[in-house]
Amino acid sequence: MALTYTGVRKAKAKGTAYRLSDGGGLYLWITPAGGKLWRWKYRHECKEKLMSFGKYPDVPLSLARERHAEARKLLASGVDPMVQRARGLIRQICAAREVTIVRGAVSPDHIHLLVAAPPQLAPAKLVQYLKGRSS
Repeated sequence: MALTYTGVRKAKAKGTAYRLSDGGGLYLWITPAGGKLWRWKYRHECKEKLMSFGKYPDVPLSLARERHAEARKLLASGVDPMVQRARGLIRQICAAREVTIVRGAVSPDHIHLLVAAPPQLAPAKLVQYLKGRSS
């Protein structure tokens, strides 16, 4: 059965974490500390994956459902939504640092390195930094 706004708002923390299902793999994960997180459990290439859509109330039920629908469309077209999201983050970080993405030079595995890279690092040196750190 699908979640309602009232059901989401009134969900309370228990002794252990639990989930309230909305359907299609989307659910609200409620932690013992009272945190409410939107998650989607799906399979891609025979592997089970978990994608997060944000924290309630920052992400209301309607927005979580929209993000879930977009991710399902990507999955139906054969694209892993988590990889697509990672590529988008890489593009944003590289654009902010004025780095040109060279095909094969920056992969989704480099996100943590991009974030941790020294901010004063020149754009030309950033790709070299990533190559050296990922080996």
